[in-house]
Amino acid sequence: MEILVCVKQVADDSVEVFMNEKTGKPALEGVEKVVNAFDTYALEMAVRLKEAKGDITVTTLSLGGEDAKNGLKNCLAVGADEAFYIKDENYQEKDAVIIAQALSQGYSKNRRTKRKKI
Repeated sequence: MEILVCVKQVADDSVEVFMNEKTGKPALEGVEKVVNAFDTYALEMAVRLKEAKGDITVTTLSLGGEDAKNGLKNCLAVGADEAFYIKDENYQEKDAVIIAQALSQGYSKNRRTKRKKI
């Protein structure tokens, strides 16, 4: 069995973030990005299940900029067996449906070719 855990990099919630008055968006320059806490919980549960059952592969997948690679490396350190990265520097400007399609297509393509593996 394979468990796929999608992870997203988000601004570190221990840092106070302010709004950029010109753009109306959060000012994230210089704010460290970390794996979303809920994604971390999902990964932890997948790894625990793998340890309990044995015949399970835990795969992580992330779409984003270069910072997403760091998050995936952390997932491997926690116990994921594989990590796939889909590069998209402009993901924040995209609709959730487009992102879901990109994740699905990217995972399928990477699974077939074993490319872009971290």
